[in-house]
Amino acid sequence: MKKLILIGGIIFLVVMAGCVTDENKEKVTSVEDGQKLTPSEVVSGFYDALLQGQINKSISYCSVQLLEYMEDKTDKPPEESLREVYEKMKEIEVQVEVVKENQIQTIQINNETIETTTVDVRICIEEECQEDIVYLINENNTWKITHGKCIGKSSCPPSQ
Repeated sequence: MKKLILIGGIIFLVVMAGCVTDENKEKVTSVEDGQKLTPSEVVSGFYDALLQGQINKSISYCSVQLLEYMEDKTDKPPEESLREVYEKMKEIEVQVEVVKENQIQTIQINNETIETTTVDVRICIEEECQEDIVYLINENNTWKITHGKCIGKSSCPPSQ
């Protein structure tokens, strides 16, 4: 039971608090070697970077909306939250597998077309596994991880 709670906590922290930005640096995108990444590749890249402690690289896979939502939700600098997740994950065996990339959906919001999709993942901590959904949004022609409540909004709603 403790492992399942830990899985849920890590999923929450990774998805909600796992992405940060540094306004003084150039905007980073989820493009590797000049190639645009698919939603599944973005999710895999995020988790791979996080599991290796490559904080800045994991940051590059996150949307502006998620960054705003996360900072409001955690009440502390997002980089601190991400480092805490990494420190907990390196002490235990964690595996993340992309299970399924879902269909891209297009929505219209105030004359703006927004593309969204989800990727189903399976996260295993030691031998206990749980499936979760990662939300993505096409931000400036690049897939970025976001929070489901952020889709179709210029910014995420404040946490409650």
